[in-house]
Amino acid sequence: MVLDELVLFGVELSPPAQWLTTVAADGAIRSGKKVPGDDAWGHSGGDVGPDRVAVGVEDGGLIEGSAEVSRITALALSGARAGWPVTIDGVASGPVFASAGRVVLTVGSRVQGTSRIVVVDPRTRALSRSPRLAVRTAESGVDCVASLPERPLVARDGKIIVLSAVDTAIFALDPSLTLLPGWPYHLATPLVRAGYEEPDSLNCLGIAIPAVSPDGVLYLPLQASGPKVGGMLVAVGPNGRLRPGWPVELQRPGSEFWSVAVGSDGTAYALAVEPESSQASSATILAIAPDSSVLYRTTIIDR
Repeated sequence: MVLDELVLFGVELSPPAQWLTTVAADGAIRSGKKVPGDDAWGHSGGDVGPDRVAVGVEDGGLIEGSAEVSRITALALSGARAGWPVTIDGVASGPVFASAGRVVLTVGSRVQGTSRIVVVDPRTRALSRSPRLAVRTAESGVDCVASLPERPLVARDGKIIVLSAVDTAIFALDPSLTLLPGWPYHLATPLVRAGYEEPDSLNCLGIAIPAVSPDGVLYLPLQASGPKVGGMLVAVGPNGRLRPGWPVELQRPGSEFWSVAVGSDGTAYALAVEPESSQASSATILAIAPDSSVLYRTTIIDR
C-alpha cells in the first residue's frame, strides 16, 4: 500500500517480464509498461518502495559459466528507470526496502561459500557493500537448480539480519554495514521447516518465517530439539545472545512453528501447526510476551 493505492509487482516467466499494476481506492486499475527479461535468468523476487518505484532482482545462475552474477532493475508504471538494470557480482536475494528508500539485498557466492549485504540507492544507483560474512546463503546441488539467499530482515532502527536456509550462522549488521558485537548467532536446530518440499520451485528449501521486533529482538521458529517434543521459538537479543526465559517449546511431537510476527508492543504472534488424530492437523496462533509467557492461544484451523 502506498497511501490509499495498492501497488502490485508483477512477474511473468514466459516470456520473462516484470511490471507494476496499481489499484486506486475507487477500484480503477492501471497496468504499467512491461520490462522484458531474459530466458537465461531466474527471478529472485521484487518489492515496491514507498514512492511507487519497484525493484526487481534476477539471478544469472542459469547462464552457463556466469553463475555468480545478478541483475537489479528499478521500474515504475512507465517502465524501467533510466540507467537500469545494474549488474552485481554474486547471487542476490529478493529486495527489502529500508529507510530513505534504500534497497537491501543478501548476496551469496556458491563458489566461495560466503555472503555479504549490498545496499542500493534506487535514485542514484550507488552501491554499498559489507565485508564478506562467513555464512553460506546460496547453494547448488543435485536436487536443486539453484538455492537463492533468503531476504534479509531490516529492523526499525536499521539493523540488518542475514539469514540462511543452508547454514547455522546468523549475522547482524548496523546501518553502516558493520558487524554488531556478539554476532554471529549459531542455530542449535535448522531454520528450515522439517519435511519441507516444493518440487516445482527453484528454491528447494523453505524456512519458517522469522521476525524482528521494534526494539531489535530477533524471533526464530526452529525445529524440535528432539523426537519427544515439538518445534521451538527462540528470541535473540540485540547483543546476539538468547534472551532469558526462552525458547518457547511446543510439547506435541511433530508440531512446528511456521511463522512469527511482532506487534508494536513487542508481543510475538507465532503460528503453530500441530498433528491431530487421523492424519489431521490444527493451526493455532500463540501470543507470547517478551518475557516468553504465553498470553493466549487461538486455534484458527482444526481438521
